[in-house]
Amino acid sequence: MSGSGSLIDIEDSVFLGSVSNSGNSIIVTNGAKLIVGNGIDILGSNNTFSVADGGYLLVNNTFDASIEGFDFGEGGILETTGILSGMTNQLSGNRTLKLTGASAEWTTGGPLMVDGGRIEITEGGLLLSSNITINGSSQLLVSDDGSELNDQGTLVVGDGGDGSSVVVSNGALLTTVNAEIGKAGNNHGVLVDGTDSLWFNSEDIVLGGSGTGNWIEIRNNGQLMQGGTLNVLEGSALSINSGGIVFTADYYQDAASVLMFDSLATNTTLDTGPELILATFDAEFEAGTTIRYTGEIADLGIGVTNSKKIVSADTLIVGGVTNASGTDLDVLNGPLSGVLLSMQFLSQDDDLYAQILRARLADVAGFEDGSDMAGVSDGIDQLASDGNAAAVAQLDILTTLDGPAMNSELTQLYDRSAPTYVHMEGMLEG
Repeated sequence: MSGSGSLIDIEDSVFLGSVSNSGNSIIVTNGAKLIVGNGIDILGSNNTFSVADGGYLLVNNTFDASIEGFDFGEGGILETTGILSGMTNQLSGNRTLKLTGASAEWTTGGPLMVDGGRIEITEGGLLLSSNITINGSSQLLVSDDGSELNDQGTLVVGDGGDGSSVVVSNGALLTTVNAEIGKAGNNHGVLVDGTDSLWFNSEDIVLGGSGTGNWIEIRNNGQLMQGGTLNVLEGSALSINSGGIVFTADYYQDAASVLMFDSLATNTTLDTGPELILATFDAEFEAGTTIRYTGEIADLGIGVTNSKKIVSADTLIVGGVTNASGTDLDVLNGPLSGVLLSMQFLSQDDDLYAQILRARLADVAGFEDGSDMAGVSDGIDQLASDGNAAAVAQLDILTTLDGPAMNSELTQLYDRSAPTYVHMEGMLEG
C-alpha cells in the first residue's frame, strides 16, 4: 500500500503467508498507514512485511520486531501501544519509533544509539535503557504526564553531527545518571518545557565540548534537578526562562559560556524577593563569563529597578573570589542591547542578583520635560508597555542608537517642524 491518505485499519491480527505458501509480501510506503489491532504473524519462508520510505505501521498491542520477515526500513514509522521487543538498539536512516500510551514500553537491554532517527514517547509511554547516544540531527521527544525516558547510564546528546535534541514537555519525565550535552558537534541540546516537566539527573551534567552552540533550556515552569555538578563549558548556553528553575548541588560556568534569562520582577530592593532561576550549594563563575537578559525591553518597568535573583547559593565564587561581593562582581559580563538599559550585579548572603534599569526614552534622547517631543517619547514608551507591536519595534531600533542619534531620529520622525517629519499617528495608531 502506498500514497498519502491510504489507510487500512484491521481490528484483529495480520497473518502473512503460511507454512506451505512463500514469497508473499506487504509493503507500507510513501505516506500510507496500516493499523493492526492485535499482532502480526509471518508464517513460512521468504514472506516479507516492510515499512519504509514514509510508510506508517501502528500496532495496538505488544509487538516483536525481530520476527522473521519484518523489515523496519529507512524512513519508516513504527508505533506501538504495547510492549515492544526484538528491536535493534540502533535507530538510524530517518526511522521514527513511537511509544504511545501507558502500556507502551521498550526496554533496550543495553546501550542505545540514535543516529539520524527519531523516538517519540507520549501519553504515558516508557523507554528504559542505559547509555543512550543521539547524533546526526536526531530527536528524542518525551511528552505528557506519565511518559518517561529512563537512562540508567550516561545520556549523550551530540557525539558528532549537528542539531540533535531531547525535548521533555507537558509533564513528562527524563531520568538520567550522568549527561553530556554537545560532547562533539554543534547545536545539540535539551529542552524541558512546561509545568511538571522534569529532568532528574543523579550525578553530573557536562554542557559543551569540542563544538559550538550547544545548549540546555528550562522554560515555562519546567525543572532540572540534579545531584552533582552542572558544568556549562566551551561557549555553551544555559537558558532558564518563563518560570523555569534549576536545582543542582554545584554549578560551574566558564568564561566562554552564558547563562540567559528572560523575565524580571519590578523591585527597588533585594529584600522583596525576586524569583530565582538557579539554586545550588556552590556556584562558581569564571571571570569574563556572561549573564544575559533576553526578554523584551517593553516588558521592563520604566524608570525603576527590575530585579532577578540569578543564583541562590551557600557559597558564591566569582573570578576565583569566594563569597564574592561588591567590585568582585565586576568581572561578570552583562551585555544589554542599547542605551535604554543598564545592568549591575549584586550579591547578598552569597545569592547573586541582576538589576536592570530601564531608562525613560525622553531622558536618554535629551528632550526637556513638558516639550512636545518628550510627550511623543512618553507615548512610545507607554504604547510599547501596552504591547503595541509598532511601538515595540520602534524601541528595538532606537535602543541601538546613542542619545544624540536617538534625539535626531525621533525629531526627524515626529517633530512637525523637522524637514523629514513623518507624523506619529500613522506609525503608532492601533
